[in-house]
Amino acid sequence: MNLIETRVSTSFIREQMQAAPLAGGYRLPKLSAAENAMRFFASGLVDALFAARDEWTRSQILRPTVANSLAFAKELALDEEINPPPKQFPEISPDLATREIETIALNPEKPFSIVNFFPSPSRRNGKTVVFLSGLGMNAEEYLRIGEGGSSDGDSILKRLLRMGFKVITVDFPGMGANTNFNSETKNISTMNAEIMPQLLKHLLTLSERESIYFMAHSLGGLVLNKYIELHADEIAEDPKLSKLLSRRLTMGSPETPRIDANPIFPILMTANPIISSVVSGIPYQALGKALGKQIPYGALIGGPMSLIADNSGFPPELLQQMFDYATQNFPPALATEMVSYFWSGDYFQRPLPVFEGHKDIKIIGHNDPLSMVEGLYWRLLGNAAGPASVDLLRVDWDYLQPDMDKAMACIREGGVVGIAVDNLRHLNCSCVNREFDQTVWKLIETFLISY
Repeated sequence: MNLIETRVSTSFIREQMQAAPLAGGYRLPKLSAAENAMRFFASGLVDALFAARDEWTRSQILRPTVANSLAFAKELALDEEINPPPKQFPEISPDLATREIETIALNPEKPFSIVNFFPSPSRRNGKTVVFLSGLGMNAEEYLRIGEGGSSDGDSILKRLLRMGFKVITVDFPGMGANTNFNSETKNISTMNAEIMPQLLKHLLTLSERESIYFMAHSLGGLVLNKYIELHADEIAEDPKLSKLLSRRLTMGSPETPRIDANPIFPILMTANPIISSVVSGIPYQALGKALGKQIPYGALIGGPMSLIADNSGFPPELLQQMFDYATQNFPPALATEMVSYFWSGDYFQRPLPVFEGHKDIKIIGHNDPLSMVEGLYWRLLGNAAGPASVDLLRVDWDYLQPDMDKAMACIREGGVVGIAVDNLRHLNCSCVNREFDQTVWKLIETFLISY
């Protein structure tokens, strides 16, 4: 599945999806003229990039080191200390829940904080949802995101609290409760090496008296899935750890990058290996500050390259706040790692781990440029004959009710279930609005009450 070695294109994967569909009866949608044009342009950029490099150059770019990336960042004055935004949480009614920031650490020199939300005693159901935040997001955003965008006006976290779930939010380095997390690098490898072991040790103690459900958005799901890949053997051999991680739902979390599907990815894969190691740090930190952190709303909202759909109800002021966190805390080391993933064509180095008895639900948006449906199919394909069922379904807006009924039935049965939902982009997967109410939230409810 390595893109450099096999040059697997999205068009080839789409042909495979038609010839060898996974269980679930997925119907491959026809691409619009705009989507076809975007992919044609992206494929041309990718071909030009690879044509300009020989195998030696490509092998070098696959090994950008954290030390080099930090040195480049220092030369460009990108690693300067920036005052993080104040930790201002929205008001929360004591009738609904109370909030508590808790520090957990195996290493006292690197304390890491989680945010506990305890539902009011009359609501508590003895179950806990662990919510791993996406890049630039934190507990504050998930308490506010989409408020007023639906009939009941509640955000995703408030809905969970009303259902009686205790919620633990995990803000990654540089975000929310962990803006000052002491780490030399802030990338996926660091998160898995330093944060996930602390978190899981803490949760193993909780799991003795509470049922644990993992939910993750975007980067949070990528970190969780990467940890499970790296520790698959340990999980399979440790019944307690396996049980702890047995209920997982990710939203908009990338599985395999399809760099020929959207021009934003080959554009990041600049031909200059030095710049490529920090390319993502430049626009977010240097250019973002130079522009006064003014969000290019035309690029982020609406249009084929946007991260969220038209008329999504995503509050502009919340998007600005999220962008502020990203511009002030986006680490060059993470940029280095992400660019290397684009070049290698895979976030993961081994097939998707599938464990008997686990429920692994993967929800993505059909219009999400950051978690392409072709990538999800390619990731699931190698496990179709594994120890648990593997399904890939589409929720087609023209067949909404029967498709939702089928998706919810698959979730109840368990196994690995990939669900691609029409009319969703990246941030819509956790932003309460009409599409979210009719699709994602019903899938979340089914996941939470079925196991």
